[in-house]
Amino acid sequence: MCNLYSQTKSQDEIRHACNEIPEDDDVIADMTGNLPAMPGIYPDYPAPILRPAPAGGWQLSMARWGLPTPPQFLHGIRTEWTSTRKLKEGEVTVDAFAFLTCAPNREVARIHPKAMPVILLRPEECRLWLTAPIKQALHLQRALPDGELDIVLEGAREDPA
Repeated sequence: MCNLYSQTKSQDEIRHACNEIPEDDDVIADMTGNLPAMPGIYPDYPAPILRPAPAGGWQLSMARWGLPTPPQFLHGIRTEWTSTRKLKEGEVTVDAFAFLTCAPNREVARIHPKAMPVILLRPEECRLWLTAPIKQALHLQRALPDGELDIVLEGAREDPA
């Protein structure tokens, strides 16, 4: 995938969007601290993710973008990984994540003909991705229909957010 994305929604907007994913009385614990807008997220940078909590329920937490190649996981795109990614940092164990990709839709193909991230818009799709067996969840690996994305910035080297 490309080497940059942005997360410009407020922490409250992220929590509100995630609140539709749990079922029943499940709670989302926000472990992100004071989360500012993140106009430039590069590989190896931390970013917010939603994941099942170890004791049940859900966690909005931070994880490092980028899994080593080849990824060493079976059921998802988040794992705990121990490695030396930067010599100055030495060996570290981090929560790491990667994007699931698919063939691009019309809007993305103009800019990046190789692939686009899978984007799930409905809470029931997000819930299925996070909880279903892998064979069932991978049916969600598809592009958004043509016309569902708007290009909001092109050609700039820096995100103005």
